[in-house]
This record gives sequence, structure tokens and C-alpha cells, in this order.
Amino acid sequence: MLFFWALSEDGWKPKGDEPYRPDDHRCGGNENCLLDDDADKGERVNWNTDEHNDIDLRVWFGNHFDEDDWADCRLHDKSHASGERICYTTEALRHAQCAYFVSIVVVQWADLMICKTRKLSISQQGMRNYVLDFGILFETALACLLCYVPPLNIGLGTRDLNIWHLGVPSFPFFTVIFFYDELRKYLIRDHRERYNNKPGWVERNTYY
Repeated sequence: MLFFWALSEDGWKPKGDEPYRPDDHRCGGNENCLLDDDADKGERVNWNTDEHNDIDLRVWFGNHFDEDDWADCRLHDKSHASGERICYTTEALRHAQCAYFVSIVVVQWADLMICKTRKLSISQQGMRNYVLDFGILFETALACLLCYVPPLNIGLGTRDLNIWHLGVPSFPFFTVIFFYDELRKYLIRDHRERYNNKPGWVERNTYY
């Protein structure tokens, strides 16, 4: 979901009203100069490298979509990694992929915390496992390096993210995972306290 949300921020979502600008690319407004489905009239768009990241793809795909089929671009800055604009280019794909990567890191924070104990709350157990704490800090620092250090941007295809894509949409998932497991553990402890240390339905069906 975060991948498509980040992509839509860069204009890759149907039904918008931003004006169609055929002069914003190197084809000079000729929508037939580069066609994705006709090798005789042009070349195919290269999504895997930076070869075409300076082209406004609204013109490239002009034979498939009308000018009203593109969403507003809510990010008007350029990519620090490539120096090219993000909206309506292959740069948008790389930013969306990097946002998805960061979301995995954020959700892993919750996974690490809920796996620390089987019944105790994190408030009871604490965060005294320094190896685990180091792992959380290390993966976070590594993700930041992969996103913001230019040589790594070029080599790995990652991109610098703004604050709205830097894990912010992932925090609701982090919160749901964390508090779901806290509630599950609470119900396990509460049932054992009430019924002479006997396991209840929640423990029988969710205890690992």
C-alpha cells in the first residue's frame, strides 16, 4: 500500500488536473518519438536504469493516456541522487520502491519488540537486551545511509525520501502490530490470573 501511495504522490494515479506539459522532455512534444509498445517507432522505456529519468513520461505514454488521466504531483522537488525531477518520471518508481524498503524497516521495529517476550508486556520486560537494541539502531542507521548517501543511491537505486515518505505512513502499521500483541499478552496473563493459571482461548490459539 505504501508503495502505491508514494507513487501516487508523484503523479502516478488516475484522474488529476495538473496540466499536460509536452515540452518538459527531450522529445519536443512529439508523443510518437518514444513508444512503449512499438519498437519500430521508438525505444522502450527503461525502468531499471537512469537512462530515461529525464523524460516526462506523460508524453511517452501519450498514446495510452489522456492528459486528464494523471494526478496532481504533490512533490515538486528534484531528486538529490540524480538531479532530475521526480514527478511523472522513472524517478518516481525508485522513490516508491525506497519508501517501501523503509516501511519494512519500520515494521521490523515492532516485530523485534513483540518477539522479546511470550507473555510479559514490553513495559514489564524492558529493553535491556543490548544486542537487540544495537540491531534496531543499526538497521535504522543502515536504511538512512542507503537512502541519503549519494554513492549508495547510484549503486543500489535507492533515493532520498522526504519526511512524509520516510516511514511516516508505516507508523500506523507499527502501532497496530505492537498494540495487538500487547493486548494478546495481556489477555493471556489475565486469564491465568483469574482461572488458577489455566490457559485460555487466546493462549491456546495464539501462543507460540
